[in-house]
Amino acid sequence: MNLDGWKRWLIVAGSNHASFTDVPVLSEAPGIPEPPGTTLSAQRSVQLTRTYVRAFFDLHLRGIPEPVLDGPSAANPEVSLHP
Repeated sequence: MNLDGWKRWLIVAGSNHASFTDVPVLSEAPGIPEPPGTTLSAQRSVQLTRTYVRAFFDLHLRGIPEPVLDGPSAANPEVSLHP
């Protein structure tokens, strides 16, 4: 594949693919357990999703530099960039 445009591959410790959908928030109400290995809370997954999606759009649509997309952040220690 020749995907040569701008991209960031984020790795979020304690998450799984569904962590960044509505599933964790909706499953908390009836008490459905998270899949094994998932330690990221529903609230934290929502916070991280909002932070990184907002940063992406600010950078690419508004031209506002977003340092959170450049590397590890003290505010988001569970997020790292894939090499």
